[in-house]
Amino acid sequence: MKPKKEHYRQKLPHFQQPGQWYSVTVSLEGAIPKGAMAKYSLKLAVAKDNYHKLLEQEISRTRDMDPITIGFPKSMILKPESKDKNFELGNSKSQLADTKAAYYTALRNYRLAYDKFLHKSTESTISLIKPINQEVIKEALRFWEAKKLHSHAWCIMSNHFHWVLTVFEKDELGEPLYLQDILHSVKQFTAKRINKIENREGQLWAHESFETTIRNNEHFANVFNYVINNPVSAGLVKSWEEWKGTWTEDMDFQRP
Repeated sequence: MKPKKEHYRQKLPHFQQPGQWYSVTVSLEGAIPKGAMAKYSLKLAVAKDNYHKLLEQEISRTRDMDPITIGFPKSMILKPESKDKNFELGNSKSQLADTKAAYYTALRNYRLAYDKFLHKSTESTISLIKPINQEVIKEALRFWEAKKLHSHAWCIMSNHFHWVLTVFEKDELGEPLYLQDILHSVKQFTAKRINKIENREGQLWAHESFETTIRNNEHFANVFNYVINNPVSAGLVKSWEEWKGTWTEDMDFQRP
């Protein structure tokens, strides 16, 4: 099994595993008003905790059942109470499915609220779509290409950027790679450069980034379209191709 990396920032747990697809949103410090996301964060944390607890119970129950049944005749395994056990197992799976659905609903609501606050925010004094700032971000997003990751799309907005990428399982030395470390590198580089450009000091990026592990091809397609159409949803352009801060993997890195 691939090693997982769990870390906490603010109130939300982040679980990362090498060799994954991700969608990431990184916003400027102060872009979202303080406390605006509190209720969504709490609901998401509770839903995620409930789902992971039930998932662990299900895995534990399955693991405990296997050694008992191995090597025994069916006549000894199929006891009269097995119907009750099957009913209990079915109930458990149904509860797990409902809890999983509740978690993904909370995740979706969190993301919608997060982007809503970003689009309406007037807090930021820095514009990331200023050409010189935009180029700094693009340079950072391109830096680890083909070394640690593969970028699928990004979209740079005035106070945040979205990034869809695959993090490779291992680096050139065979060490596992984690999104957290890549984001730290990107944030550190861009903060130093943009602060210098803007003649400012202090924290540039919000501590908390919004990260989603992409589950399958359908989820990837939905996330990809959501990201590139962000400026359209914000009412800034009519077509995603018009936005200078948008890039997709079927383009050259230097946009015409």
